[in-house]
Amino acid sequence: MNEPRNGWTFETLKDYFESLIETRDMQYRERYETSQDSVKTAFAALSESTRTAMAAADKAVLKAEAASEKRFESVNEFRGLVTDQQRTFMPRAEVEKMIETVEGKIVDIKEALTKVTSKETGSHDAMLYVIATGGFILSILFDAFLLLRKP
Repeated sequence: MNEPRNGWTFETLKDYFESLIETRDMQYRERYETSQDSVKTAFAALSESTRTAMAAADKAVLKAEAASEKRFESVNEFRGLVTDQQRTFMPRAEVEKMIETVEGKIVDIKEALTKVTSKETGSHDAMLYVIATGGFILSILFDAFLLLRKP
């Protein structure tokens, strides 16, 4: 059975398959190394792009924090302004009491002014009566003087 068929013996067939396996092994090894290099290159590029993205994200976060801090500073400043302003305002109850007091004083002044005006009007009227009466008496005396003086 060790007779060659078409020039193939077990030995030549074995050598052929071993060389075929070795050739294929070398091709697969080269492909593996090439793919490993590609994967390493891809990972390096991915790592670099990730690093760049993280740096950009950190920078964006810092800018956002700075903007937020500025906004909170202005809000706190406004809050302080409102607090200072509120401290200088009078309480509503106190203002209402003051207005009530002033309104009472205005009413008192109006009443006093009415009394003074009515007294002045009354005394003015009385003065007119006195003057009118005095004028009447003087006119009677003057008439009497004129009548008695005729020669």
